[in-house]
Amino acid sequence: MPFSTDYLIRKPLVALIPFYGGRRLWCLAGVVLLAGCSQLGVVRTDIATQYPLASLADTSVASTARQAVAAERLRVEQAAAQRRAECYEKFYANNCLNDLRQDEVNAERALFAVDTEARRVLREARFQEDAARIAAKQAESLERAAAEAAERQRQAQAYRERLQAQEAAEAVREIEANLAAQRGQVKQAEIKARVTAKEQAQQAAEKAFLERAANREAYAKKLEEAKRHADEMAAKRAKKGQSAAR
Repeated sequence: MPFSTDYLIRKPLVALIPFYGGRRLWCLAGVVLLAGCSQLGVVRTDIATQYPLASLADTSVASTARQAVAAERLRVEQAAAQRRAECYEKFYANNCLNDLRQDEVNAERALFAVDTEARRVLREARFQEDAARIAAKQAESLERAAAEAAERQRQAQAYRERLQAQEAAEAVREIEANLAAQRGQVKQAEIKARVTAKEQAQQAAEKAFLERAANREAYAKKLEEAKRHADEMAAKRAKKGQSAAR
């Protein structure tokens, strides 16, 4: 535990109270303490003046402020260590150390306020950057999903069109096959009709020829019968003439 000089100074002053009066003596003690502490300097920081909280809204200023806070905190710690060492060499070291602790608390409050606000601003900036990056990735994912959906729809449409084209081609081929079959049937019917007509014509011609031949034969028979009848009649007349001549 560091040696305190409070007792060395307090005891003689208390002993002098009956001779000089309490109020006057304590005033003298205060003057002695102020004179001793004023030579040590004050551990303070002007970080709040250099970086007002309103100025930390800019991320670049906030980043610079954090660096400045770190450097200033180190400087304050070094100054406090030097002043603490000097306090131990002075009368009423406890009062000096109390003032030092108060100055350290005030400095740390200022440094903490600036550092806290700077960290908040940078944290929000990172959060916004992360949110923007996530939003961009989500938008990219949605765009990619939309493109993939459009591609799938295009492929499905192309497949349907190919299928419809195939069905149409098959229908056309079927129609053409039916037409070819019908044409073949018509052609066969025409051939059959021509054959039938030719056969019928031949049959008619043969029938007509046979009829004509029959007619000629009947006519010849009639001629032959007529000639025979004529010959018979002539023979009969000749015979009657001979009979009459006798």
